[in-house]
Amino acid sequence: MISTRSIVNFWRAARRRLAAEHGFTMVVALGVLMVTSLLIGAVYVAVDGGLQLSQRDLNGQRAYYNARAGENAFLYQLNQNPNFWSTCSNDYQPTATAVPGTSTGGKYSFVPVYNSGYSNSNCTTTNAISALIDPNTGTLRMEFTGYAGPPNAAGTPSVKRTLVASFRKPSPLDFLWYTDHEMEDPQLNSACKNEKYYYQYSSVSQAPCPIYWVSGDTMSGPSYTNDQYLINSGASPTFGRAGSDDQTESSAPTASVCVSSSCQHATFNGQGAVAGAEPVPLPASVSSTQLLADANGPNGQVFTGTTTINLTSGGSATISNCGGTTSSASCSLVNKSETLPSIIYVQSGSSCPSTYSASTYAKNSQSQYYGACGDVYVHGYFTTPLTIVSDHDIIIMANTSGLTNPGITTTVDGSGNPTGNATLGLVAGDFVRVMHASGVSPTAVTIDAAILTLAHSFIVDNWGSDTSNPTPKLSVHGAIAQRYRGAVGTTAGAGYVKDYHYDDRLKVLLPPYLFSLSTAGWEVSRETLCTPNAGTTNSASCAYQGT
Repeated sequence: MISTRSIVNFWRAARRRLAAEHGFTMVVALGVLMVTSLLIGAVYVAVDGGLQLSQRDLNGQRAYYNARAGENAFLYQLNQNPNFWSTCSNDYQPTATAVPGTSTGGKYSFVPVYNSGYSNSNCTTTNAISALIDPNTGTLRMEFTGYAGPPNAAGTPSVKRTLVASFRKPSPLDFLWYTDHEMEDPQLNSACKNEKYYYQYSSVSQAPCPIYWVSGDTMSGPSYTNDQYLINSGASPTFGRAGSDDQTESSAPTASVCVSSSCQHATFNGQGAVAGAEPVPLPASVSSTQLLADANGPNGQVFTGTTTINLTSGGSATISNCGGTTSSASCSLVNKSETLPSIIYVQSGSSCPSTYSASTYAKNSQSQYYGACGDVYVHGYFTTPLTIVSDHDIIIMANTSGLTNPGITTTVDGSGNPTGNATLGLVAGDFVRVMHASGVSPTAVTIDAAILTLAHSFIVDNWGSDTSNPTPKLSVHGAIAQRYRGAVGTTAGAGYVKDYHYDDRLKVLLPPYLFSLSTAGWEVSRETLCTPNAGTTNSASCAYQGT
């Protein structure tokens, strides 16, 4: 029989055993260890994944900069030899090559963005312009791919980035106003025979043929000269547009853009006056360019002797070519209607005089302008891109009897600024002239074009023969580049007052084939980053990242 004492002792022992804490700390420690292990594992997984992401991101950045290294290497070659690109083979390197000096195994490759219908198989030195130069922007577009990271089975780093770079040359068409000399043309005034610049004279009084900027002169766009600007005493001309990035530049080796460091009361809007600017030279002559070769290509047309072009809507024109030297000579064609090519080149015959004459505009027995010189008479309305080149003069038909559409115009916005993709280039070996017949009262004329006179000036014929009240405007929406300054009127009211506006499209939308007019070095005008790991692609699939 179990005694009461035994039962009591049993329960006391059980109570003591249940109340004891022997081994509890171990249980807690094991629980903490398990939780810590889980946390450490989670941190390890997170850190390991982050390291992999960081490495991939690092390799992506390295690949991008390796592509940039290829771009810079190509730009270096272009500026060592401006025609480096025109071999076609120099532009095509699809096999990855090592970035010089790299310690991470980086490589790059490059290929061109070919124009429609061209590829590596049919690009040659004879068609390089048609194959490689964007006809709308005048740029050479290249795809550069950079490689980084661990190599693949072929030994090429597996991470790649592709960008498209557009290369262009600084051009006289980057400016509303461009002059080599700010003086009058020596062919128009024999007193200007010294081929000097204003800054080469010790005083203004020693400089022949001074032409002043006066109050009321307004340049609504960027300006540039290889000379200096001569501002009339007390005058307040305005250069540049307020709130824009326009600059008023001079490449003269002086501290001021103005003669004698005196800009009088001139206003320089935009980014202001820039002295000591990088030189942007004109080609020496039309014959020193590729324009004749371009016109002899599949997208061009060449005439010899005086030619009249009446531009009409729909990308067409009526053209007359009359190269005879006498009024009785017949024309090779009269008012032929045709669809415009991209470039028209008019060259002179053997009997063309070299001197300037604006006294008359000779017509033959067929009532057509005629002559052996490669003069171009042009007017009308254009809606497709076109470049007209003359190795002599271009005469913009304006104030003459019987003309219903004077000047040259295109589609414009409400402020008169040209719109759309149609740009017009007028390139003359000698003069670009605004027709103004003596004895005819001048009326307002509008010209929507990029005007380049490679040896002489942009002028108004007979500008001093008539006066009007009020003085009519000569409105140019485009660009004017000339070897010497040309007169369009006087402060006394003869001729025209200037109403010049820059066509901002010319920064990115050149008239056909005019990229080759610039003799400056190449630069990158635009860079486009393509989809990561997309490989070789085309510019349409890339996201624009800035200039």
